[in-house]
Amino acid sequence: MKPINLLGAAAALVLAATPAFAVDWVYVSSDSAGAVHYYDSDTIRRSGSQVTVWTKTDHSRDKRFKWRAAMARYRYDCAERTRTVLHSTNYYPNGESESYTWKTYEQNTIPIVPETVGEATLEAVCAATASQ
Repeated sequence: MKPINLLGAAAALVLAATPAFAVDWVYVSSDSAGAVHYYDSDTIRRSGSQVTVWTKTDHSRDKRFKWRAAMARYRYDCAERTRTVLHSTNYYPNGESESYTWKTYEQNTIPIVPETVGEATLEAVCAATASQ
């Protein structure tokens, strides 16, 4: 086999063995300040009434925030209508980011306030996993 063909075959094998990390952002809502909210349908995991999912908020039009975007991993309880933040990362316009993961004893479960983005997200992710 020619060296160039061997290199091409090796590259194809590596690419085929590499897992694909798909992201499927689903629009949830936007708010009056211009922030747009999404959840990643590829990351939804359900266990009983609890749903864990990644969310993203685009703050690029919302001047109240220093960061351009924020991603967070939440655990929603569909039956209790609560959510718990597990991890968050803020992305700044200069390319920097800051992340935080809450340890189990630091996690704070809060009720979902009616008529908010939190409620819209809860309803979307709970409906998306209702048959699981």
